[in-house]
Amino acid sequence: MKYKLIIIIWIIIIFALSSVSGNQLHKVPKLNIPYLDKFIHFAIYFILQYFFLLIYTKIPKYQNIKHFILITASFSISYGVIMEFSQEYVFINRSSDFYDGLANTLGVLTIIFLYKIIFFQKLKFLP
Repeated sequence: MKYKLIIIIWIIIIFALSSVSGNQLHKVPKLNIPYLDKFIHFAIYFILQYFFLLIYTKIPKYQNIKHFILITASFSISYGVIMEFSQEYVFINRSSDFYDGLANTLGVLTIIFLYKIIFFQKLKFLP
């Protein structure tokens, strides 16, 4: 239950960060680091998928890791896409960016790849 609560809180944090008005973002000091925005998108969704994978490693009821990863990765990637569309069409003074969505997706896929290498190599859950 603890891990599910962490995921819910993280999803709310992503929503809050994604929905902040563009007017408010201009008040945040700018760091002159190239592609920092893309790295932040990558990291946020990397962490989201990592929390989902923690559920798999801590709760024994999940037997089929392929199915579990397919469902959770689909959710994480879809949520990232929905947030990008929401920034364009719902949230005030925000805009979507294809490369932000790509960074979100790469964050999800990277943690799955790392888990395959580090923890689940014997399970062969990816081709």
